[in-house]
Amino acid sequence: MRNYIPWENGAEWPDRVKVYRNLTLDSWSICNMRDGKLYCHANSVNLGECKFRVQPAGRARVLKEKQKNVHAYVVGELFDLNFDPSAYFPPYCDDFKQAFYNPYKVATFVDYRTRKPLYEAKQIICKRTEDGSMNIYYA
Repeated sequence: MRNYIPWENGAEWPDRVKVYRNLTLDSWSICNMRDGKLYCHANSVNLGECKFRVQPAGRARVLKEKQKNVHAYVVGELFDLNFDPSAYFPPYCDDFKQAFYNPYKVATFVDYRTRKPLYEAKQIICKRTEDGSMNIYYA
């Protein structure tokens, strides 16, 4: 996996980003919300003041064509990135719950256990776990 993909020389850390699961690279793609350009790919991303977003037209296309596309993502303030699959942040705590999204099963992001719809969160951690699964945790 490529650790850093600059779009300009001396690229600055973006304030607000869009994060989505990259199925091809098996990582998280981080895009600058200001201009939409790709910032980098990472194994873990820590965001604050977040919103869960699902584009209805993109989801409808997935359901119709049975082919995945980028239509669901998380938007938030970028706190931290991690390129090392063996390192995780922050430590697990009871405040974090797991989010879930599958376009064939739910129309929006939901709580993994209760299936209650999710729209916002104070903090979100998108991470690739030791077993290779890609999970989203929110608080």
